[in-house]
Amino acid sequence: MSLLTWISLSSDRNRLLVMLVVTTPEQASILGDRAVVIDDPGAQDTIEEETDATDICHTKLEKLVYLLYIYVWTGTPKGSLLKHRGLYWAIEAMSVFPAKATNADTDE
Repeated sequence: MSLLTWISLSSDRNRLLVMLVVTTPEQASILGDRAVVIDDPGAQDTIEEETDATDICHTKLEKLVYLLYIYVWTGTPKGSLLKHRGLYWAIEAMSVFPAKATNADTDE
């Protein structure tokens, strides 16, 4: 099992994509090959092998987390810079709903 996979997007470039969906055993069959059940011992071993505790980076919520890049056939490629704050709130909203409300300006 590999958590990261190189795939060819075009003849002139490659992109590193995360091919991983963390899920429950009940939903794993619906999601197919990209599903990883986090309680699976094989998945935990792979995470340990591919993770290094020295790689942990502490950051601020206003810092860039990723660039959302799309190519549209009608013109110039488009991109949007997304911050850790947005990712944090997206994960929070998807994890447990309703969740305890916090102040977005003091959640660092």
